[in-house]
Amino acid sequence: PIIGVWSDRLRTRWGRRRPFDLIATPVWFVGLLILPFAESFWLTNVAMLMIGVAGAANVVITFLYNDVIPGELMGRFYAAIRFIGFGGAVLFQFLLFPMFDANPVFVLLTFSLVAFVGEMTMMLLVREGKYPEPPPRKPLLAGAKSYLKDGLGSKYICLLWLTLGVVALGAPAGNFFTLFFKNDLAMTSRDIGFMMGLGSAVAMVVILPAGWVVDKFGPNRTWGIMAFLVGLLQVMMYFFALDKISCTIIYLCYYGVNMVLAAALMPMLFSHLPKEKFGQLASFQSLLMQGVMFSSSMVLGAILSALGDAYRFVFLYAGVFYLFTPVFLVLMTRGKNPFAHMEFSMKATHGVKKEK
Repeated sequence: PIIGVWSDRLRTRWGRRRPFDLIATPVWFVGLLILPFAESFWLTNVAMLMIGVAGAANVVITFLYNDVIPGELMGRFYAAIRFIGFGGAVLFQFLLFPMFDANPVFVLLTFSLVAFVGEMTMMLLVREGKYPEPPPRKPLLAGAKSYLKDGLGSKYICLLWLTLGVVALGAPAGNFFTLFFKNDLAMTSRDIGFMMGLGSAVAMVVILPAGWVVDKFGPNRTWGIMAFLVGLLQVMMYFFALDKISCTIIYLCYYGVNMVLAAALMPMLFSHLPKEKFGQLASFQSLLMQGVMFSSSMVLGAILSALGDAYRFVFLYAGVFYLFTPVFLVLMTRGKNPFAHMEFSMKATHGVKKEK
């Protein structure tokens, strides 16, 4: 919350978002440099503290994208980021990961250095525009009340959180997928690795067109339709994933559709939260989703224990939540966004507002 609100209000010659990343990235890098050489519990915790705090500050890069990327390209931009991420994961898994047992320091330093150089280069080359002056500063208590009021004080915003909250409710189910594959379908680690490898290949094929879909049809329509399809495929996993072959077929369909949904997540925030308060509201959404994920994990774990570790149930649990997403979305769109008078980087429906 502190970084979110602060980055909305900050005005420097470097912009309002970049200063946080320019400071946090070197701190993160130093923490990673210390970690492989730490020979005490105390020093290890110092390194992890540096990495954790800097990682929290690095969330500002998402706010930066909202400020500098043209709205008409946002879906494709985020899809391209995901595509590059998949490519990086493949390189890491096939080239660096096999070396880790023999050369852990080399692997840690290699990916740390690549990430540091890439991040700092981007921060130095990207330029932020000029921002209007922020509103007058409020006392701490008044600021905290405003933070809560903006985050929960309107039906529209609460329905937006419910529309997006399906990810936080359903995500914990993914932690139990592997247990279902192993215990219920007797799949080996090799089988699961092959299936997930195919899933990554499907993701790399689907993710770039998914960005075009978001830009063409708008985040609202993409999110509602894809969330419903994800829920439907998860329910199908519950009823029809009876062996390795049927599970793989449905899983690959689920993974592909889920990639289109993932491409719409940040555009959903960009199209419903104004630039002026984006850091504040995005930080509130993040806190809320973390709480929902924690609660959902505890509830699902308790349910599975009560059912005698019937891991197949996780697909029904997550699928039903996803199926309700279009309901919340329709209810939200019937209301009025309390921040409609402010500037947004994207429109929620097809067609994009041109930047002046």
